[in-house]
Amino acid sequence: MSSTPFSLMELPLLPLSILLKSMPLDSLIPLSETNQRFKQFIQLLHIKSGGYHVDIDERRFKISMLKQNFRCSFQEESKSFLLRNLSETLHKLRELFPGPIDQLSICPSFSNYFYDINMECTVLSVGLDPYFMLEYQNAFTEEYLNALLNSVNFKKGLSLKGPILLRTEHEKIFDIDWLKIKCSELITTAILQKMKNKVIFLADISFSDKEINEFLHDLKNGNGNNQLQVLTFEKEGGFNEMEIIRGLNAVEMKEERVYKISEFDPSIQNDRFLPFNSGGEISIFDSFDFIRNDGIRCTIEFDYEVIQLFVWNQEKNKKRPRNDDFKIPAVKRFC
Repeated sequence: MSSTPFSLMELPLLPLSILLKSMPLDSLIPLSETNQRFKQFIQLLHIKSGGYHVDIDERRFKISMLKQNFRCSFQEESKSFLLRNLSETLHKLRELFPGPIDQLSICPSFSNYFYDINMECTVLSVGLDPYFMLEYQNAFTEEYLNALLNSVNFKKGLSLKGPILLRTEHEKIFDIDWLKIKCSELITTAILQKMKNKVIFLADISFSDKEINEFLHDLKNGNGNNQLQVLTFEKEGGFNEMEIIRGLNAVEMKEERVYKISEFDPSIQNDRFLPFNSGGEISIFDSFDFIRNDGIRCTIEFDYEVIQLFVWNQEKNKKRPRNDDFKIPAVKRFC
């Protein structure tokens, strides 16, 4: 008895739909390349990627989806060929399973190609493991980094992970919602005053306790960043708490409190812009409160080598206490 080859396209619509939905994504992708009708039908299934994470490291790229159990990678010595393959792969995936690039992470060793990386993402992350970065320590320049910041449209967050100094005063770093700089030795208080970000994380800072105190006084007096929600400083060797809160009329708070991020976006967790948090809520323990001149409460929490400042902007529509009214039982006031 002779048999006729069976084609999936001969299946009725409903069984075909059920079959395709049950197939893993890495089977649907090659299937879409065999027949234009298959491709169109897969698109009609509206399978949600949830967005993409794209990592470009020394010799390979990795792509993963946020809402699907899918990962792919490609390894190649030639950087130009690697980037070309990445562009083609992303285009193919996003045609079938639409979604934005949630995070783009790129190694600075691709600096010669930064001018050509025309992508859009929620968070841009630049840096790599120290082991691979040593050979690029002297070759990577501010010009290259600025070229990347010009070519990539990052909508909400920028993370300069180091481990070498990624130096820039590009205009975008001052206005992006979330900013993280791992090697911040060259960030001065003058640069800090220009920042209008909502969330700032600066590690390896060189600010003195006196400079931090002066910054907080400016914030208290209404001369600082009125967009700020959370500010984190990390510094080897720790901080002098009393020197930092000097003159703020701060009140010591002993009870645990929960700070809620305004308009929380899960993408903020991509690159640890907010340390020690769970979702959009951050637990605050032993801390100090002071009131800005506009009535907004600010909280400073010390944890040895880390300072976090929380600005309670979500309270701005409530009745604002004056400094003279800010009296809480069983706490200490500090000058």
